[in-house]
Parts: sequence; C-alpha cells; structure tokens
Amino acid sequence: MQDSVMRQMWQTGHLSGGNAAYVEELYELWLQDPQAVPDAWHAFFSDLPAAGHSNERDRSHAAVRQYFVELDQRRPAANRVDPDYERKQIQVFRLIDAYRACGFRRANTDPLGLEVPAAVPELALEHHGLSAADFSVSFNAGSLFDDKTFVPLSTICSRLEKIYCGSLGAEFFHIPQENQRRWLQNRLESAGGQYTSDRQSPTELLARLTAAEGLEKYLAAKYPGTKRFGL
Repeated sequence: MQDSVMRQMWQTGHLSGGNAAYVEELYELWLQDPQAVPDAWHAFFSDLPAAGHSNERDRSHAAVRQYFVELDQRRPAANRVDPDYERKQIQVFRLIDAYRACGFRRANTDPLGLEVPAAVPELALEHHGLSAADFSVSFNAGSLFDDKTFVPLSTICSRLEKIYCGSLGAEFFHIPQENQRRWLQNRLESAGGQYTSDRQSPTELLARLTAAEGLEKYLAAKYPGTKRFGL
C-alpha cells in the first residue's frame, strides 16, 4: 500500500515526465530573469547544484541551441551537413553494392533476344529511397570511377548498367575471400563495360571455346561413363 502511494506521488509530482516541458520552460524563464517565476520555483532553482566545479549559473539551453543554429548558418554552404543528403548518400552506396551483388540477374546474356531480362527489385531506385529527381545530384561513388569521386547519380547508374547489366554478367559476391572479390570488382569496374577493344579478341575466344567443346565431345565418346568436369 505504501509503495503504491509513493508511486502515485512520483507520477503526480511537478518533476514527472508529463510536466517536464512546463518545468523546463520555467527554468529557462528563471535563467533569463530570476524574479519572473514564483518564489517557490525561484527557491527550488536556486538550490540546484552548479554544473561541475563552476559557481556560474547555468546558461539558457534555448540560447545554446540558437547559437549552434546560427553557427551552422554562418558556415559555407558547401560545408553544411544536410541530413537528407547524407541519408541519400548511404543509399547510393547500397545501390552500388546491389549492382555488384545482383547485377548479373539482369544481364542481357541472350544473343538472340528471345528472353527479356527479369526485373530485379534490388536494382530499382525506389528500393533504396532514391528517384529520378536525384539524377542531377552529385554523390560520392567510392571506387566506381578512377578519375573522379563525386558524380551525378545519372552517371553512376549509367556506368553500373554498362558494367553489370550488359552482355556479360559477373557473379562474384559469393566468394568468401575478400581480396579475390576486390580483384574481380576492380577489373570489371576499371573496364567500365568495355571489355574488348577490337574484333580479334572475341574471335579468338570463340575459337578456343569451340575447340574446348570439341575436346569434351571426344572425351565423352572415348570414355563413356567416366566422371569428368566440363566447361
């Protein structure tokens, strides 16, 4: 019974959470003019211990907040921290990682064009809280570009599409060794989606693949039933 009475007193006391805003307002008023509050509150606030080892009266919290607001406004616009921009910057990094991990699922690997690449929700701007309205905003692209760091979002998306959603799909995020993943990532992104510079390289690659397939067919006919690993 005594415990419930004590709890009721704390809940209805002038320092309870429901009255915090009112008490803070009185305290701010007292800091500006001690005579502007009732005598009981003046005595209560006067008995509060000083902050630290200083005997000075506490400063107005509203004045301190206003000071930092004005300080931020006096800073150059380029140095101000925009919370909305910072949030979108994090989402851009997540978008880039999504292309690295899932871009191959939308790669155009059908040379006959019979299959339409499936939609990948992780690659949609809306999935990361971005939109076409952010295309003109420059973001930090990390290591995606060799010669520049801050580039428009439209340029970032265009480069990601060329690298990971072209005619070559790269699936490498399942590799447990980080140094191997980094090596593949750097090789892919440094090429920027342009993996061949002439027509000779694809022709030589096709010739080697054809020869390898011919060898596999020969081995399958020569040694039927034998376990082997093909391309």
